[in-house]
Amino acid sequence: MLIVGVIYELYGKTDYRQRAQQTDSPQFYKSEDTDEYIWSKRESWAQGIVEAINRLEKDPSGFSLLEENVAEVHEYYETQPNSKLVIAGAEIAQKLYKTLYSLTEGI
Repeated sequence: MLIVGVIYELYGKTDYRQRAQQTDSPQFYKSEDTDEYIWSKRESWAQGIVEAINRLEKDPSGFSLLEENVAEVHEYYETQPNSKLVIAGAEIAQKLYKTLYSLTEGI
């Protein structure tokens, strides 16, 4: 969801930034089977999309946003079961992204 919202906003396909700040609008339709926890997080997730859009406008490579997210994974999962696996996955994804980005620059 985050990636789709950010990409659409950056390419002018939506006005998601404006709509994300209006979390009580009809766009946030709550179906009967929506988990209460998920529903309670809609405002913070919408704000996260807005912040990601702003960060990507300043750093189109996405490196700083990725570094921040990997740091959050480290912080959260350090004390969790299977932490090494999750942290390694985040670090591998970061390295892969940076490698692929450098290969596709200028295309």
